[in-house]
Amino acid sequence: MNAVNAIALSAIIALSGWLRDGLKEYDAKNYDKAIAHLSKVCESKEKGADRFRDIALFYRAKSYQERKKNKEALADLARLTKEYQKSIFCANARKLYLNLGGDPNKLLPAISPKQVWEKFVAAAKAGNTDAALKLSTGAWHEMLQKTIRRNGNGGKRLAREFGKIPFVAGKAIIGKGKNAGTATLAMRPQHNRDDEILLDFILDEKGSRWLIKGFKGMKRMRRQGVGISNLNNLKQIGLACRMYSNCKNENFPPNLNALKTEGFLENDAIYLWTHSKTSQKIPFIYCPGLTEASSVEFMLAAAPMPLDGMRETLYVDGHAKTVSEKEFKRLAASQKWAPRGVLKKKDIPKNKRVLIEKLIKQLGSKEFKIRRDAKKSLVSMGYEATPILEEHLKSPDPEIKMSVKEILNIQ
Repeated sequence: MNAVNAIALSAIIALSGWLRDGLKEYDAKNYDKAIAHLSKVCESKEKGADRFRDIALFYRAKSYQERKKNKEALADLARLTKEYQKSIFCANARKLYLNLGGDPNKLLPAISPKQVWEKFVAAAKAGNTDAALKLSTGAWHEMLQKTIRRNGNGGKRLAREFGKIPFVAGKAIIGKGKNAGTATLAMRPQHNRDDEILLDFILDEKGSRWLIKGFKGMKRMRRQGVGISNLNNLKQIGLACRMYSNCKNENFPPNLNALKTEGFLENDAIYLWTHSKTSQKIPFIYCPGLTEASSVEFMLAAAPMPLDGMRETLYVDGHAKTVSEKEFKRLAASQKWAPRGVLKKKDIPKNKRVLIEKLIKQLGSKEFKIRRDAKKSLVSMGYEATPILEEHLKSPDPEIKMSVKEILNIQ
């Protein structure tokens, strides 16, 4: 054994001896002696000290705690969690630190949410799928996986869809209290200073780094006209729908509530249309059953009612605009979308109205086969049966009422 190795070995033996003695004194509740021994390990500048220092820091902190020296205990715990994030003591050190009233912000990772976002964009531009995935979790991670896997060429697809995101990152808001361990990063569209896109972050299990968790929605920063606000809300719904489709084989959600329950767009205010004259807030209407392959002329969502003969609409490709009510009805009919109040009973041919009424009456038949066949026929009629079906939503016959509700939900 050469002289260098001999010196290193003797240092390790000494360090392990100090650690052993410190732990022995801690178990014996001789906390001052434990602190003295463990301090030799904590302050040692020998290279081998790193393999023992996390244990020494943890038990020196607990010894300080027993001696009511919380300031010193907090310093050791903060040092452990920051310098030894892979230590098996890290999680317990973090918990003890918070229990002692330590400032959670002092335990935050050195790399901020904004820097994580910048790393993500750089990875996306380079088509580095592994790096992008390592910076994500939850709904965002799932979306990335679907995007990368779809149609092969994962790196190129990543670069195309996420490498040129036109947002400028602002300041992150770090969660406190029950929201500790989370952060929200505000990102402004480059060409719109009035809005902020909100991106959710969460600390990993060890609290050592921020991960992108999902998309929250848009926050309006300055005064806007109600019409512009409604269109912006629709655009955010469109963006969330496209994120959803990336994870669901290019299928848009069955309803808007699915975006909220699955974490794609959690801001309740985004789903509401505002009446410019009364300030009443009403949920947007949505067209189910569409996919990324649907015509770009198809409407995905719209205002629940026209105002001054105009209605805000969202299209499959994500753009939103205001169209006349006449144009809205034309488009709705062309894609067989029947939101309430669009198609009137008088618009249905008389012979078909008679047939629909007959079939609705059969929904209350005592014979199962007749009820089943009538329901099947009404479902197949789709758009044209809706106005008459809606008249029977409050039918005194419970069987008819229940079946009508089921049919309208199917559509």
